[in-house]
Amino acid sequence: MREEGQISAWQAMNLIVALILPTAILFLPTLIAMDARQDAWLSVVIAFGFGSVVAVLAARLAQRFPGETVIQFAPRLLGRIPGRIVGLVFIFYPFYITFVVQREFGELMTGLFYDRTPLPVFIITLTLLAAYLVYKGLEVVARVNDMIMFIFLSTFVLFILLIANAVRFEEFLPVLEFGPGPVLLGAIPPMAWFGEVLAIVMLVPFLAQKRQAVRAALGGLLITFAALQIVVFGVTAVLGAQEVVRVPFASFFVVRRTEIAIFEIIQRQDAFFMMIWVGAMLMKLGAWFYLGVLALSQWLALKTHRPVVFPVAALLVTLSLVSWPNFSVFAAHAREAVPFVIGFVAYVVMPSLFVVASLRRRPEKLSRR
Repeated sequence: MREEGQISAWQAMNLIVALILPTAILFLPTLIAMDARQDAWLSVVIAFGFGSVVAVLAARLAQRFPGETVIQFAPRLLGRIPGRIVGLVFIFYPFYITFVVQREFGELMTGLFYDRTPLPVFIITLTLLAAYLVYKGLEVVARVNDMIMFIFLSTFVLFILLIANAVRFEEFLPVLEFGPGPVLLGAIPPMAWFGEVLAIVMLVPFLAQKRQAVRAALGGLLITFAALQIVVFGVTAVLGAQEVVRVPFASFFVVRRTEIAIFEIIQRQDAFFMMIWVGAMLMKLGAWFYLGVLALSQWLALKTHRPVVFPVAALLVTLSLVSWPNFSVFAAHAREAVPFVIGFVAYVVMPSLFVVASLRRRPEKLSRR
């Protein structure tokens, strides 16, 4: 199948931000601080460097096959059977992220805001909204995402104002207290999240300006890096590394316990941030869900992705609910398994495909659209 419609490089860049950032600010400050402590910001810098390599490789790989996604060109590149297996990897990858995101959303909503509401209520509601967007197609997903990402990214300016009077620069000292080892270990989780930029390999066929694929991927990754660095810096400066390690949702905890000095009349500003974050989570879930159903539809050679949208949505809701019995088990999985599962595709599978493509064929001439 071939999705109708195109998106601009700007929309692709915003989609990259949506695919990574909403959950990155949720879990990564704590995951990084467990190893890097007060040097967490250095871990983010290192992870950005590795993520940038993935962005370039994925975009360049897609540009070699400008009219096809990885599901379509992998069999020609690797042979029918190996290519179909790689296709299964790129079907599992977005669906795995999707049901992890569903559970992340549900756990935060029930853990911080609505502890008396059953977990399935939040997961099912968000999934139905995402499924509707996915059913409408990529162009609708991209247009809605443009609006929500603009609002979402604007809240980071408010976050800076929020923490301005509470920043303690001494929390970052001493630098490299235990050497580079903990910083490198701390870079593993954000490396995995930044590696999600490989989604550009599924978006390039629908870009109106395919020559701008690398710019779109790197631009989205740079925005994500800057926003995540603001959050990591902020929670470390306000709470201190020791406290960040003990708080599962450090960014929301900071928002809840601080006030904007110039807007002292405002109370419970965390509810405002939560409302905006829910919109961003909708777009992250919708974007990954779309990529998953697109990949599955192409792998099955369906004419359109629409027949599989709601059946797959039901399956993913079920998986998100039954895969982990409680938040403690889920948090352990997010810390110990998620970075390696999603990182494997980004840092092993994707570079391997690029190497094979480089050895076997020259890039196709791109159209100058």
